[in-house]
Amino acid sequence: MNKLIIPIVVIIVIAAGIGGYFIFQKPLFPDNQPIPKESVVYPQKFHVEGNKIVDELGKEVVFRGLDMVTTTYLLKMKQKGRGLVAWNDDIFRQMSAWGSKITRIQIPPEEWKEDRANAIKLINQTIEWSKKYNMYIYLEYDIAGFPPTLNYDKESKSATKQDFIGFWDEISKKYKDEKTVAFYEIMNEPTYSS
Repeated sequence: MNKLIIPIVVIIVIAAGIGGYFIFQKPLFPDNQPIPKESVVYPQKFHVEGNKIVDELGKEVVFRGLDMVTTTYLLKMKQKGRGLVAWNDDIFRQMSAWGSKITRIQIPPEEWKEDRANAIKLINQTIEWSKKYNMYIYLEYDIAGFPPTLNYDKESKSATKQDFIGFWDEISKKYKDEKTVAFYEIMNEPTYSS
């Protein structure tokens, strides 16, 4: 019986040591832990170094956030009484509460052509709400197609080259100094020629 007590005590001590190690250690995945607000500088510009996004001090940044449907689509659905979530301050407050630091704003060419003034108004409002909650946005021109022709297939054209160049010329000039607009997604779904 005494021969069994020593191995049992050794196993208990080892198990307690391993358990204590995991309980009192730093989190295994520190990137998933909230960053203290005082260590975050907002807003700032970002750039790419190699395959990393880095801040103004050269520190790697990983963005976690949400994708939104198009701003004008949300507004139209609200006007039609379809019951979808309205585009408002509350969405951004909730996204911030979930820990989101960035959101993608999709702008389809049809909506841009139909009502550019309203699209710009909604982008500007989105920037204000993002600033209020220390979030960034990236703007996406929501087209799919073969980049040289912008054709998705032989029958469809979501935008012409002139539309594409005109959109980015206007947007890039308008928001070039706006740090809240962290990124641009030039083309949503580039494809091979059909």
